[in-house]
Amino acid sequence: MDWSSTAMESALFVTLSLLTLVSGKTMDITLEVPRGLPQCFYEDIDLNTRIVVDFKIMLGNEVYFEVTGPSGILFTNEDLKDERKELKRPREITTRDRGQYSFCFEHADRLFEGNKVLWFRLEIGEEEKLTDEMAMKATALTQVESSCVSIHEALARVQDTQTFYRIREYRGRAIAEEISERVHWYSIGECIVLVVLSGMQVYIVRSFFSNKPNRHQPRF
Repeated sequence: MDWSSTAMESALFVTLSLLTLVSGKTMDITLEVPRGLPQCFYEDIDLNTRIVVDFKIMLGNEVYFEVTGPSGILFTNEDLKDERKELKRPREITTRDRGQYSFCFEHADRLFEGNKVLWFRLEIGEEEKLTDEMAMKATALTQVESSCVSIHEALARVQDTQTFYRIREYRGRAIAEEISERVHWYSIGECIVLVVLSGMQVYIVRSFFSNKPNRHQPRF
């Protein structure tokens, strides 16, 4: 898919509601994708670097996602079988060249559909060790270091679980608000219909008594 330069420049203005950076390599973002305005992120990445991308649609349906590098498109979600075109599990990509990489989202062309809200995670490179000493050590870890690693992994799982439930809670609240709005307008329309019908009934009943019968006797 082709991206115009104007749209790409405008894509730098991203609506962020949550941004968390861990060691400059992991990024969790909640962003809004308006209609006709692609939202992109750019990173300068070295050759043969591991990239892990993941996103979930919090509000809306289908979106278009594309990872592009200096040599062209590395990944797109157009071929996914899922109806919402979102990733079921994180997708790992290895860079082919050194240079600037873009991660772009675009609103799918659906009639009468508002802005999309997405959760996006980007991991660049291998996960760093907890300390420099652990990264340089070639021998087995001590008991304290092993405990630290276990706690770190447990906290990472807790964070993933919290993210999962946060996305579900947002989706549930959005659905509840949409249903509430529909019920609200349906109730207003029903009240208008009842008032109109009541007025018509009163008019019809009054018409029965307003028409005076013809009392003139026929002449022979």
